[in-house]
Amino acid sequence: MPRLQGKIDFDGAIITVRIELGATGEAFLHAAGRPIPPPFPTTALIDPGATHTAVHPMIIDHLGAPQTGRGWMGVPGEPASRVQFHDVRVTLGTYRHPFDDQVEKVVPGTPSVAVLIGRDILKQGTLLLDCENETFSFWF
Repeated sequence: MPRLQGKIDFDGAIITVRIELGATGEAFLHAAGRPIPPPFPTTALIDPGATHTAVHPMIIDHLGAPQTGRGWMGVPGEPASRVQFHDVRVTLGTYRHPFDDQVEKVVPGTPSVAVLIGRDILKQGTLLLDCENETFSFWF
């Protein structure tokens, strides 16, 4: 079982991720004979308070990720709202197993991250936050 671990710093539990176009977008581009954009490497905040994973609009627009539906999303301190979801794959750290996910375009409140990893991904593993030692581990 893969495991990510790290320090909880000023901005929280930060990890590296790769965001790439999901299967729907890849199929569309492939059928149109257009190239598939490469994965977008960036940083993410593990956010167990967010119901869904959120990706900065610049990344969604860069990839051309198609809208795949609407749903409800909640983030800490804000009421749940109806949002548009986009089809992407999220790879945590350097692992090869991407999570197929429906994400929302959101500008994270922390300028050092472009992605919030929400409970939609976190529920597929076990997250341990050791606040006394300022460390975290995520097994998936």
